[in-house]
Amino acid sequence: MLSNRINIFILIIVPFIYLFPHTFQFIEMGNDFELLYYSYKKYIFEFIQVGHFPLWSPSESLGYSLIFNPFAQYFYPLSWLLYLIAIIIGDLSKQLFWLYTVFGLSIYNVGQYLWLKELKIESKYALIATIIT
Repeated sequence: MLSNRINIFILIIVPFIYLFPHTFQFIEMGNDFELLYYSYKKYIFEFIQVGHFPLWSPSESLGYSLIFNPFAQYFYPLSWLLYLIAIIIGDLSKQLFWLYTVFGLSIYNVGQYLWLKELKIESKYALIATIIT
């Protein structure tokens, strides 16, 4: 049982270590991270900060529903947890959103590991397969 907890801890930590240049802000994430994903989270967060729950994004295509936009992830429960943490901290920075995103990889790792364990695969093989994936 202790070995299983250690494996789960390793699987939570591995994405942060693998992506350490981004995790410790040696380099900044590029590509569509800021423009496509972070901008929606920041937009929603800033409205929540002033006490308004935005349902509509007027900035694209003469308006587009945030609820049905997959990039906004409006109904994803962990997004609301992110907003709560950001309210406590006082700002939703790109670094906080990056850590949230990498933590999503950790959740996937734990889920895959537990699923492989359910299939009666030995712990060491499930751990290795999950880390490789």
